[in-house]
Amino acid sequence: MSHYDLIVIGGGAGGFGAAIKANDLGAKTALVHAGLPLGGTCVNVGCVPSKTLLHAAEVLHTATHHGIPGLELAVTRLDVAAIVRDELALVQQLREEKYAAVLRELEHVTLIEGPARFADAHTIDVGGETLSSDRFVIATGSTATVPPVAGLQDVGFLTHIEALRQERMPASLVVIGAGPVGLEFSQLYARFGARVTVLQRGSSIGLRCGGDSARGREDAEYGDASPGQRTRHG
Repeated sequence: MSHYDLIVIGGGAGGFGAAIKANDLGAKTALVHAGLPLGGTCVNVGCVPSKTLLHAAEVLHTATHHGIPGLELAVTRLDVAAIVRDELALVQQLREEKYAAVLRELEHVTLIEGPARFADAHTIDVGGETLSSDRFVIATGSTATVPPVAGLQDVGFLTHIEALRQERMPASLVVIGAGPVGLEFSQLYARFGARVTVLQRGSSIGLRCGGDSARGREDAEYGDASPGQRTRHG
């Protein structure tokens, strides 16, 4: 059995930050990680790839929808596959620079790959290896939730993970959910040429805050609907 001053479960941004602070304090730390590559959601399948693709789609949209009289621009080539490959290369680069390279410099932190299972309040099992500590940080993140829609498993679907890696745009796409993530992907795919339909169960779209101020933020952030993008409620 290996004993540590601190065990951090989850190698995403939160867990990684905790491990860095523990290293600064000189604490012997185990960073236990499984699932997504090191770095977790943001760098691999969240902020970094989504905002990279959204920026490319914004440039494309602005070229033909800038609203400036007397200025006409033409898009002579759209290679979505090249854009996606560039996005994935950036993800790999930042994962190495911001996580893997930093981890190698943390002298008090040991990375242990594999899912953790608690044996008791002070002990976990990771792939047959037993680790113990009096202190734990649990930062295991989240996974995509697939709604229980009849027939969905039969026809196939994309979660946000697969949607960030599509080198060919579909002719049409249905997005289930009109929250911020659903609307980001709706805008992204619509601006790349897909005909997008958004399905929303509630009576409003966008942020879930409520109130006039929230509605104002929603109007400002999502009011610029792209051609070919429709929303249906119910």
